[in-house]
Amino acid sequence: MSRSLSLFALCLVLTGFLGGCTPPCEALAQQICECELNRREEEACREAIRAASAGRVPSEAEDQVCEARLDGCTCKALEEGDLAACGLAK
Repeated sequence: MSRSLSLFALCLVLTGFLGGCTPPCEALAQQICECELNRREEEACREAIRAASAGRVPSEAEDQVCEARLDGCTCKALEEGDLAACGLAK
């Protein structure tokens, strides 16, 4: 699932979607990282989140988007290519 990690990292960098995560965004990010195929990729995903979120405070709108995605963002959705379920699509 390294493809999802790449897409996730790209979204972090380009949009700052999960940067500076509040608790709902952190939970969403963790859900996404837990879908990686192995521990090494999962940790790389978590590191990408930490790097992208350093020193950033999310807006209220970002918090709401993260909260809305929590239930629909699953490993199955990512495996099926439903990136929008996790907020990873434009």
